[in-house]
Amino acid sequence: MSTIASNAVGLGIRPELFAPVLEQKPAIEFFEAHSENYFGESLTREKLLELRADYPVSLHGVGLSLGRADNLDSDHLRQLANLVAEVEPVFVSEHLAWSAYSHIHLPDLLPLPLTHSSMRIMIEHVEQMQETLGRQILVENPSNYLAFDQMDYAETDFLNELAHSTGCGLLLDINNVYVSSVNLQRDPLAYIHNINPRYVKQLHLAGHTETERDGERVLIDTHNKTVRDGVWQLLDDALEHLGPKPGLIEWDSDFPEFSVLLEQCDKAASYLKQPRKAQPTLLHRNHRASEECDDNGDLARLQSKFLTAIMTLENTAPAVEKGTRRRISVYQHNVDGALVDYMAEAFPAVKGVVGEDYFTQMVRSYYREQPPSYGNIYQFGSDFAQSGKYFDHRALPYLSDLAKLEWLLHSTYFAKQGVAVDMRSINQQQLMTMPVVLCPSMVVLESSFPIVAIHSQSLPSYQGEVAVDLTAGGDKVIIFKMAGQAQMQRVEKSTLAMISAIQASGRLLDAIERCSATFEQDELGQALGLLLGNSLIQVDQSSHKNNNEVLL
Repeated sequence: MSTIASNAVGLGIRPELFAPVLEQKPAIEFFEAHSENYFGESLTREKLLELRADYPVSLHGVGLSLGRADNLDSDHLRQLANLVAEVEPVFVSEHLAWSAYSHIHLPDLLPLPLTHSSMRIMIEHVEQMQETLGRQILVENPSNYLAFDQMDYAETDFLNELAHSTGCGLLLDINNVYVSSVNLQRDPLAYIHNINPRYVKQLHLAGHTETERDGERVLIDTHNKTVRDGVWQLLDDALEHLGPKPGLIEWDSDFPEFSVLLEQCDKAASYLKQPRKAQPTLLHRNHRASEECDDNGDLARLQSKFLTAIMTLENTAPAVEKGTRRRISVYQHNVDGALVDYMAEAFPAVKGVVGEDYFTQMVRSYYREQPPSYGNIYQFGSDFAQSGKYFDHRALPYLSDLAKLEWLLHSTYFAKQGVAVDMRSINQQQLMTMPVVLCPSMVVLESSFPIVAIHSQSLPSYQGEVAVDLTAGGDKVIIFKMAGQAQMQRVEKSTLAMISAIQASGRLLDAIERCSATFEQDELGQALGLLLGNSLIQVDQSSHKNNNEVLL
C-alpha cells in the first residue's frame, strides 16, 4: 500500500480522463477512482492499473450501501476486496448513506436518519467491511437535502462516534458540508469545529449547482462545476481546525478542458500546502447507548417507504421534517437521471431508433417495474433486452434483437477474456489434438434481420443515409472480447457449427470430423481461421495445467 503526504493534492479519475492523464502525466500527487466503475475485467480496470504504476490511487465506493437496514451484498464486497487487493490503494472510502434495501438498489446516496438503530447498523457494516478488506476504511459525510423528524445524534457526533467505535477514519467533504448547511439552514463552521481532527484522513472538494425547489433555494451536489468561493473559504477555515490533510478535486460529468481541472488542483494546493499546525485531539463525547438501540425494524420500514416514494414519484418523503418533505424530488431526479443516462450508454442504437423522448419513457417504464438490484449499475439492463415487452414489435419488429445485441456488447466488455492459443508455439498436429475450449467471453446471436447494419446505422456517430433492407435476410453474429473491447463479427452457418462442435468435443480434429459431412473443407477452413484469428480458441486449462509453453 502506497502513502501520500499529509497535504497531498489529488484528482478524481474518471474513464473520460484516462487519455489526458496518461498522455500528459501531470504533477498530481494521487488519484481517486469510484470503485464500482472498475468491477469486472474491463479495459477501464486495465487503465486504472496502468495509472497505478505511476501514481498512488485511492478507491471511493458509492454502491455498498453501508446504511442499509438489511445485510450488505456479499458479492459486491467480494468484488471490492479483489479490486483493493489488486490496486493496493492509499485510502478506501464509502459514505454515511444507504442506497439499497431488500431487492431494490438505486443509483444514489440516500439520507440516513441519525438514530440509535442507524448507529448500530453502521457500526456493524463498517466493521464487516474493514474485516473483509483487512484495513481501515474512511466514511464520508453526505450532502443533505432534507432532515428527518427523529434524530438521536447531530451528524458530527454520529461521525465521531462511528470512528471511535469502529476505528474507521473520516473523509470530510467540504462541499457537502457547505451544501447541507445551506439546504438545512445550519452553521457550516460549527459543523467543522465539531468534527474531531484525529479522525479526518482525507478531504473532498467539488462544485455544486444552485436550483429553486418550491420557491426556495436548494444546492445540489452535482460535481460538474468549479469549486465555489464559499467552499474555498470553508476549506481555509477547516484547515485551521483540522491541521494539514490531503484533499482532492472531484469532477464527475460535463468535463471541461483538462487544463481547467489542473487549475482547480493548483488552487486546492494553494490552500492545502499552506503551513498548518496539527490540532490537538478533541475530547470524545460518547453518545453510544446500547440499551437504547432497538432492532432495525423502524429503520427497515422507513427505508422501504422511502424507496417506494422515490419509485412512485410521491411528492413528499416519509418521516421528514415538514419544511423539507418535498425535497424527495431531488432524489427522484437523481435516480431518474442516472438510470436514463446509463441505459442510453448501454443501448445507444435503440435510443437512436426510437428517439430520446420515447427512449426515456421506455426506460422509466422498465426501471419502475424492475428496479436495479445490484450496487454495480453495469449489471442493470439484461431484462430490458431479453423480455421485449417494452418494444413495439409491429412498428419496429427488429428492436428486440437490436436491444439483445447491444446488451451482449455491453456485458461482454466486462467479461473474462481468457488466454488464447499461441499459434507460434505449437505445430498443426498439436493444435488438432490438444484439449481446447472457446473464449469465455464469446456469445452467439442469431437474428431474422440484418441486425449488424441496423446497429451501425442507428448509432449517434453514424453519418450518411440510413438504408437497411429488412427483407434482405438475417445475421448470425458472434460477440467477443479482444484487446479489452467488445467486438462483433457476422459469421456463416459453418462457423456456428464449428463452435457447437468444439463445445461438444473439446478437440479441433473431432470438431472438424463432426462438421465435415455437412460443410465443404474450404468452409470449415474459413471458420477455423476466423476463430483462431480472433483468439477465440483457448487451451483447456483443466487438461493442460503444465503445458505453459502453449500459452500466450
